Amino acid sequence: MRGTGSVAAFGMLLLLLEPNAALASSADLVIAVFDPIDGDHVLTERDGAALGDHVAGLLGRVEGVSVVPRDSVRAFVTAEKAKSYEACFAEACQIELGKALAAQKSFTLRLSRLGDQCVVKADLIDLLKEASEWSGSLIKPCTAAEIVKAFETMVEDFRLARVGGVVSSRDPRPEERGTLRVVSEPADAPVFLDGRQVGRTPFEQNVAAKQYALALRLDGYDDAAEMIVVRPGRTALVEKALVRQTGTLIVSSKPAGATVELDGLTVGATPLQKPGLLAGKARVRLSLDGYEVAERDVLIRGNAPTTMSFSLQARMARISVLSNPDADVQLNDRSVGRTPVDLDVRPGDVRLRLTATGHEPSLQSIQVAPGEQRVVTVTLTESVLTEAQIAEQDAATTRTVIRWSCVGAAIVSAGVATFFGVRALNAKSDLRSQSPGDPETADRISSGKTAAIVADVSALAALGFGIGAIVSW
Repeated sequence: MRGTGSVAAFGMLLLLLEPNAALASSADLVIAVFDPIDGDHVLTERDGAALGDHVAGLLGRVEGVSVVPRDSVRAFVTAEKAKSYEACFAEACQIELGKALAAQKSFTLRLSRLGDQCVVKADLIDLLKEASEWSGSLIKPCTAAEIVKAFETMVEDFRLARVGGVVSSRDPRPEERGTLRVVSEPADAPVFLDGRQVGRTPFEQNVAAKQYALALRLDGYDDAAEMIVVRPGRTALVEKALVRQTGTLIVSSKPAGATVELDGLTVGATPLQKPGLLAGKARVRLSLDGYEVAERDVLIRGNAPTTMSFSLQARMARISVLSNPDADVQLNDRSVGRTPVDLDVRPGDVRLRLTATGHEPSLQSIQVAPGEQRVVTVTLTESVLTEAQIAEQDAATTRTVIRWSCVGAAIVSAGVATFFGVRALNAKSDLRSQSPGDPETADRISSGKTAAIVADVSALAALGFGIGAIVSW
C-alpha cells in the first residue's frame, strides 16, 4: 500500500486527537470498524455508513472491548482518498488503516448477493497476523432490515465468544492455540463450549488449545454433546447430524370418529393417540360426514405428549317442501313462506305445518341429519262439510246479501233525503220574496211541503236500512 509512512503519521495524529482510543485499558481489545465491503452494492453508501456506525455501537457495549471512534475512521479514510487512494472497500486496505489507527483488530463487514439472497459475513481480523480470528456468516433476504438483524446476531455471537474465552486481547504463541470447526445438519444450531454459547453452526474459531465440553442445542432436536480436544496448531473438526425429537399427539373430538390428517396425511380417527411424530409445527385437519371441517396448527413437543380437542360444528340440513295445492308453511310454529320453498334447518327434530283454504291442515314431524338434503311432498285433503256446516254457510251467505243490501238501500235513501231536503229549503227561501195572495206562491208552498215530506221519509228509510245492516253484520 502506497504512503505507509503518511498513514502511520496520520494515525498517530488521530490518536493524539482521540484520547478515548489512546487511553483504553491495556486489557481491552481495541477494534476498528469500517463500512461494509459491498461489491454488489446491496446497500447505498449512506446506509452502509449507518450500518457501520450501528455495529460499532454494539461492539462498544461488549465488555472488554474498545472501539476506535468512527469519526476518526471516516476522517482517516477521507484523508487517504484525497491522496488518490481508492475508497477503502478491500480487506487489505482496512487492515493497513486499522494498524495505522493503533487498533489490535478490525471488525470487517461483508455483503454479497447469492441469487435472490444475501451472504452477510463478519470477520474479526488480527492486525498483527493479518488473519481472521473469528468469523460469522448468515444467508438472509437482501433487505436493510434483515441485513441489520444478521449483523446484530453476529455481534451477539462475538460477544458470547468473547465471554467464553474464544476471543482474547492477549496474543498467545501460535503453538498454544488451535482451530475448532463445528458443522451440523441442520445448520444454525447454537454452539456451547464449557456451558457458554459461543456461536452457531457452521462454527470456526481460533481457540485456546485444550479440552472442551462441546454441546449443540437446537429446538426440536436432541442435544448433541461430547468432550473434544483442540491441539496446538491443528484443526479439530466436529460434524454432527442432529436427531429430530419425537412426541405423541393426542386428538379428541365431539362427536368422535372424525378422520385426522396431519400435514395432509391421514393418521387415524378420533380419539387418536399417535406416538413417534417429529417435533415441530404441524397442521391438523379433522373431517366427519355432516360436520364442518376443523383445522388448526399445533406445535408437537419433543419427548412429551401434545393434546388437542375439537368441538365439531354440524352442517345445516336442507328441506325442500312441495304441496298440492300450494300452501302456507310453518316451520316449528314460525311462518316461513308458501310452497314450493327451500328451508335450511339445524339437524334434529323439525315440525312442518301446511295450510290451504278448503283443505285440511297437514302436520309433518321429521328427523334430519347433519348435512342432509330432503324433499318433503304433501298432498292436502279437501275439507268435507256436514249438513250443519252447509246450513251455516247458507245462513252466512244470506246474512251477507241482506247486510250489503241494507247498506246500499241506506246509501240511496240518504241521497234521496238530501236531494229533497235541499229542494224544501230552497222553496222556503223563495217564499220570503213573494206576496201571500199570488197563485204562484201557493204552488211553491205545496211543492216545498211535498219535498220536505219525501226528505223526511227518505231519511227515516236510510236510518232503518243502516240499523238493519249493523244488525246483520
